[in-house]
Amino acid sequence: MPPLHKILTLYIQSLQMKTVQPLLLLFVFLIFASCNTDSEKPAAAKGTASGPLTCTLTSDELVKREAQLKEEIFSKVKDTKELEDGFEFSFHEDAAFAAKLVEFINLERDCCPFFTFTLTFAPKGGEISVKIGNSKEIKEMLRTEMQDMKLLPS
Repeated sequence: MPPLHKILTLYIQSLQMKTVQPLLLLFVFLIFASCNTDSEKPAAAKGTASGPLTCTLTSDELVKREAQLKEEIFSKVKDTKELEDGFEFSFHEDAAFAAKLVEFINLERDCCPFFTFTLTFAPKGGEISVKIGNSKEIKEMLRTEMQDMKLLPS
């Protein structure tokens, strides 16, 4: 499936050329964009409680990614809360760090599509938090990864 920005670019180009009915084209593009079947995902990346919870990165990529995350994101954690289906990490950082968090989430969504992320910004420049989880199995996977990275006690 093409990325949404490509679909929107095609839509805008069609509006400029006035070759098709804009609303009809938008409707077709939106339907196409929303059609995402499990057959489009690699087998190891299916994120259901009954399926494997496997990152799509290679071992070498995973080692590099963990080191990067530990240095750029998780070294700045001010508080960690254990949730029923995952963890919540809180930060007292600025807008530039918030942009890094969004980039982190987007990259993780590619290699670990079974995670659910919730990004929260407290009012008046308060803390930023990100919840990561989706199931008890994912929580245990996160716990193991965080312990391996020495970010949680064993």
